[in-house]
Amino acid sequence: MNIGHDIQMEHAFNTFLNAKSIGDHFRCFHNVTLGQKNGKTPTIGNNVVVSCGASILGDCIIGDNVIIGAGCVSR
Repeated sequence: MNIGHDIQMEHAFNTFLNAKSIGDHFRCFHNVTLGQKNGKTPTIGNNVVVSCGASILGDCIIGDNVIIGAGCVSR
């Protein structure tokens, strides 16, 4: 997994990060899951914020300058 610079983990309890790559200036809150589905993992762009309880599973591509709301699920 490639991880960019300036990663911020706000209250990172119960957070699981398993991605192909995470870009620069990534920020996430508690209970976030970036995970595998069918053997594939997500790709996260630059300047991304993932809010509390969000799950991003499988071969998803999250582009640059994205805010993912609390409790969202992408699979």
